[in-house]
Amino acid sequence: VHVVDGKIVTVDHGDAYPRSIVLLKYPGNTSVSGYGCSPTNVLAFPGTPGENVTGATVGAFEVSSSSYLIAGNSVKQDENNLSHKTRNVFVASVDRSSGAVSFRFVTSHAEGEVSASTPHMVKLSTDRYLLLWSEGETVFYVALDGKGNQQGSIRSMSGSLSDCVPVVANGKITWLVWEKETITFYDIS
Repeated sequence: VHVVDGKIVTVDHGDAYPRSIVLLKYPGNTSVSGYGCSPTNVLAFPGTPGENVTGATVGAFEVSSSSYLIAGNSVKQDENNLSHKTRNVFVASVDRSSGAVSFRFVTSHAEGEVSASTPHMVKLSTDRYLLLWSEGETVFYVALDGKGNQQGSIRSMSGSLSDCVPVVANGKITWLVWEKETITFYDIS
């Protein structure tokens, strides 16, 4: 959830109406009903409305000077999406003026290969972000601009991510993982 120009903007992961990842712009900053919302479908899911399995997750929603940025992971969304297991990280950019959606995959694992986790996105400045995800015991990260375009190459480090959203603190991106009653802190300069 973000408030942009005094109005609530949200991202929802719907399994029915709509059956998609959808950006919703509300008519005001206190409206919580769906009436009067302006929806933008970002990633549609094949299948029957109400089927809980979509083969996707949403991990991040940020607002730049020009775009709404959404990051998540997804299986190949085709007529067999419910049987696919391998997930790839995506970034979607919705232009704040036109509503045009730009959607691209950051990873390209073939079915049966390792899956990418649900990603996080850390806002470094108005138009600079760091996208992070993990595969096994490796954390991958890459910089994005304000339109969700990749800036530079994908880097990696040993480690894990968790549901703990990384933050910028003391010039580093920091997060923690709690596993087997042990807390481990990770950071990227």
